[in-house]
Amino acid sequence: MRSTEELLSLVRDRESRQYVGEAIRAYQAGAHRAAIVSVWIAVSLDIIGKIRERATAGDGEARTYVENLDRTIESGSIKALQDNERSILDVARDKFELIDTREHTELSRLRDDRHICAHPAFVKIDEIFEPTPELVRTHLSVAVDALLSKTPTPGKAAIERFKRDFESNSFPRSSDDVTSYLRDTFYRNGKTSMRRNLSELIIKLCLMDHGQPALGMRSRTVAQALARVSPELFTQAVSSVIRKREEGAGLKDNELLAFVGRLGDMGEAWEAFPEVSGVRAVSAVQHAPIEDLIKYDVFHADMTGHPAAQAISERAETLNQPQLLSVIEGGSLSSCIIDGALEYFRDSRSYREAEFNMANLVLPVTPEFTLEHLEQVKSAFLSNAQINRAADMPELMVELFRDTNHLLPSSAKMWHELRKAIEEMNGITDFDLSEDDHYHYVKLRALIFEFPPF
Repeated sequence: MRSTEELLSLVRDRESRQYVGEAIRAYQAGAHRAAIVSVWIAVSLDIIGKIRERATAGDGEARTYVENLDRTIESGSIKALQDNERSILDVARDKFELIDTREHTELSRLRDDRHICAHPAFVKIDEIFEPTPELVRTHLSVAVDALLSKTPTPGKAAIERFKRDFESNSFPRSSDDVTSYLRDTFYRNGKTSMRRNLSELIIKLCLMDHGQPALGMRSRTVAQALARVSPELFTQAVSSVIRKREEGAGLKDNELLAFVGRLGDMGEAWEAFPEVSGVRAVSAVQHAPIEDLIKYDVFHADMTGHPAAQAISERAETLNQPQLLSVIEGGSLSSCIIDGALEYFRDSRSYREAEFNMANLVLPVTPEFTLEHLEQVKSAFLSNAQINRAADMPELMVELFRDTNHLLPSSAKMWHELRKAIEEMNGITDFDLSEDDHYHYVKLRALIFEFPPF
């Protein structure tokens, strides 16, 4: 059971929180009728406050309602104000979607109990209402959960806002920022129905051809954020969307590829995926045109241990250099793409090709490097003179060192081995850091000297 302090902390609006505080104090003092009256006052005030907030934000219907209400208040018409209070739950449900049908029913019970508590003389003598502490807590919990803790944005408006944000340039970029955006804007205080509908929309976005590579990868990032914010809703949404598609016309090949590319490296997604659909997804990866695999981000799914992983790896081996560059530009890569980038670098056949491959294939994937990847770069550097004698390579190797700082200190031993190999290759000593020879890699060696080898 939640404490009254916790319930109070969940109330979003400051003024509503004041009346909830009064209700809690009355409850604690045993004044249960007064507590119920205060809870209803908080509900009424909160609904009006949310409508005013919507009006200020530009909602035309809310603005009209507020203008009419203010005229009624100014006129001092008691009957009109009473009519307004009687209809306020209907307005909240039907006009502004602040509550749903079930919440309307529960809050109607609060309103009815409030009337009896506020007007005890208007009931039969032998029917005097004696609210119990449990009833007060029930009304308080319902009020907080149904209304007082929620934002004023209705479900449809929230979904439309997400769609607008998703396609805008201001949409968060990093995984952490997207997670915070989803949690704070929609899931922390959003209604259950809105959260469920938004979750299904996110899964549907992952299955779409957006016509823009950035939006495809964005849908992948959002789905991963949803899995962090609410794993249960993520799994339910995958199951619901996929089931409906399969029970209808069935998932198309492009939707199977999109599932693999944008959801496939999340185990929860496969758990909610029908087994027969999984078999079809692997087959689609094996036989689809390579352009479709790129389009639907299949090479961005790191699915180690899954049957589709082998199929992805085999198709990755057929990527030519322009296709590999296109995949790398999308970011967040599977291990087979990093292996492909390193293979192109190792096989560089000219100085210019070595520089191009380092700058465009190797350096962009360093955020996902392991120590093994770094060892492969060292091996390629030492074994291929087209690499170690390329004019721009000294500066590019400095970039590599700085871009792989996340592997230090475990990579320090490897770097010192590379330093010694460069010195032996050029017949120089540990302490010779003169810049007489461009290929002495002076800047790189100086950086390596700052770290102990073990």
